[in-house]
Amino acid sequence: MTCLRKKFTGSFVNQNGSVLIAIISTMVIIAGLGVSLLNMTTSTTTGQLGAMDTFRAYYLAESGGRYALPIIQADLNSPATLIAQLDGTTYTFANGDSFQLSLSYTAPDYTLVSIGTLAQGTQVLSAIRTVNYTITNPGPGGGGQTDIPFDTPADLTDNFTWQGPAPAYMVDDPFYTDGSPALYLQDERTYLKLDWDGNPGLPNLLNIWATNGNLLSYDLQVKIKVINPWLFNPEFLVGLSFREDGNRTYGISFLKRDTCWTTFPNAFCNDIPGASTNLYVVLWLRNGNNYSVIDYHLVDAADNILTGNDLTDWSTLVVRVEETDVGVRRNLITAYVQGPGSYPRHTISWDFGLFNELDWASGDNPVEDATRTTVNFDSLRPTEIGLHSLSTTRRWWFWWIPHYIFMDDFSINIGGGAGGPGDVEQF
Repeated sequence: MTCLRKKFTGSFVNQNGSVLIAIISTMVIIAGLGVSLLNMTTSTTTGQLGAMDTFRAYYLAESGGRYALPIIQADLNSPATLIAQLDGTTYTFANGDSFQLSLSYTAPDYTLVSIGTLAQGTQVLSAIRTVNYTITNPGPGGGGQTDIPFDTPADLTDNFTWQGPAPAYMVDDPFYTDGSPALYLQDERTYLKLDWDGNPGLPNLLNIWATNGNLLSYDLQVKIKVINPWLFNPEFLVGLSFREDGNRTYGISFLKRDTCWTTFPNAFCNDIPGASTNLYVVLWLRNGNNYSVIDYHLVDAADNILTGNDLTDWSTLVVRVEETDVGVRRNLITAYVQGPGSYPRHTISWDFGLFNELDWASGDNPVEDATRTTVNFDSLRPTEIGLHSLSTTRRWWFWWIPHYIFMDDFSINIGGGAGGPGDVEQF
């Protein structure tokens, strides 16, 4: 009996154990399914929240940036005032949505954090997004717009160094300059270079370069008048120089060519097709006495700077130079022009809607070139920006007949392209 009972008991325990194991296994499976369902439900809720609200939260955070950035950029040299005004401030909208700002300053950078938060309401989860901004302060004299109208001799002596021969000086003669002083560039080859290094009246290019990732971008403009030699076809190359370093430079110029007499560079006759009567805007590179054409634009009536086949007096030439470094360091170069009827002399503006953007013969716009960039700008300290005039003096019997070339309303804008003062990085 005992054995039988043991056997019976054993048999009974085994059977009930199997049942219990089956029940427990079923419960584990159901519990597992429940957890899975819970996880799926939670994930779905989160997904629905993200799809519906995460972009709204981001745009709230970006709204905070859009509110604060103009305030910061308008008063870059007053970090204490800006921090007191913006740091820790929360702005709440009528529906309960909000953005919160925090601002700190470690020279030369401001760090702005904007947190966008949706009103939670009855939702278990709330949507929050953060946008971070870095705003660089280039410091006093670091950027902005600098105008040199050439109204007084000081406009030259205070702002330019000279590379001879360079007989450039002020002319105040109504016959030549239409009643207002202008810069007169007389010789066959005149190069003017900006004396920015240590000049308190000019942008601190080194500071701008250093605080913007060792990149330097800017816009230049000038108005030009050319009086041609009598009885002869004109031949001149007049305009703006940039990335200037000694005898190496880019140039953007108004060009007329005839026979490339005497010292006029042959590249401008040989490398540009078309008639000698044509007016061009040409982008070129100089290395010593060697000139090469990078690209050119044939001026037509739509450019609004032609009088007959000649350059209209006081036409404006504009260049935008943007330096980038995305794997390859390079310059992006864009040219603009405008005639005095739409953009008169003694007017200086950086509204690019006022100008005609030029298309280049290559089809590229902007033109990309990596020949001269600002690597080692801190050790080289190049002059970087200037003006130039190349022309051919004509001989008629015993008389030497020069071109009369005048410039006015020279202006620099640092901040229009990448790397300007108050340049904003967002992430």
